[in-house]
Amino acid sequence: MAKMIPRERVLATFWREPTDRVPVNYLCNPDIDRRLKLHFGPREDDDEGLANALGVDFRRTCAPYVGLRLHEDAPEPDVDISADWGLRHKLIKHATGSYWEPWPCRIAEMTEDVAASYPMPSPDDFDYAAVSADCERFKDYAVSAHTEFEVMNWIGRHVGDEAMYIGLATDDPGLMTFIRRYVAIKYEVLKRTLEAGRGGISFLWMGEDLGTQHGPRISLDMFREKIRPIHQPFIDLAKSYELPVMIHSCGSCSWAFNELIDMGITVIDTLQPGPLTWHRPTSRRPSAIASRFTAVSVPPAPSPRGLLTTPSTFVARHSRS
Repeated sequence: MAKMIPRERVLATFWREPTDRVPVNYLCNPDIDRRLKLHFGPREDDDEGLANALGVDFRRTCAPYVGLRLHEDAPEPDVDISADWGLRHKLIKHATGSYWEPWPCRIAEMTEDVAASYPMPSPDDFDYAAVSADCERFKDYAVSAHTEFEVMNWIGRHVGDEAMYIGLATDDPGLMTFIRRYVAIKYEVLKRTLEAGRGGISFLWMGEDLGTQHGPRISLDMFREKIRPIHQPFIDLAKSYELPVMIHSCGSCSWAFNELIDMGITVIDTLQPGPLTWHRPTSRRPSAIASRFTAVSVPPAPSPRGLLTTPSTFVARHSRS
């Protein structure tokens, strides 16, 4: 088989067609990233040099925020607060380095007034010309656009997980107002991003961590009632640009595979799709999953606790049409 360019290789995999090799993607803890750069030779700030050294087929684009700072930065040097959404990160140090960990903001009480007045960016405050430039620069690669949010993780970072779960379960007016405002802006930013990158973006990459190591985070009924309606318009938007959709989901998420396929998702990028003690229903046994997906996996790697995890990409049996 003739050698493919990265974009061809990834899209052929998405559509279950032969490829010259398995596509390679790369996401990493910053300290591991630093050590890989020391090994392969690129400068510490040369992400593209490392990607080329590793043979990575994927690239990503987004419209960077260029508006005013809407949220005051933290006085502590080990805390960072994003200018646009007010998301907090804390610097975590360890024996071999450090990394920025998402840290809850914990809005004390998410009333409707608080939700309506919480500072959020305008879709006009993002640089969509950067998307066009990325697509031109990476025209031979599989370039992904991103929804840039998850319902449970991102909203939980604003109000805390307990308030997020209870709010979703009870249709809390304040939380639902906050989510509606948040998602409307994300949708418009994505729409302008896809338009700026028309012809250069290969697929939409979205995310929603649906499980823990032990089971689902929410019920299937709650997923259908609260989570699916939020994500569906983004999937439909991607389809209007004739783009496949990949979703990342950590933890036990196989219980939602059929639902995700029905939503129009083509690829599921997952880490440990079943709980550690997985008594599989017939519909979720490997043979049943294989009837609807192709699984492309890297060899199992030990986790810090000695558990085995297998990062996998499951490609749904969708046709190009």
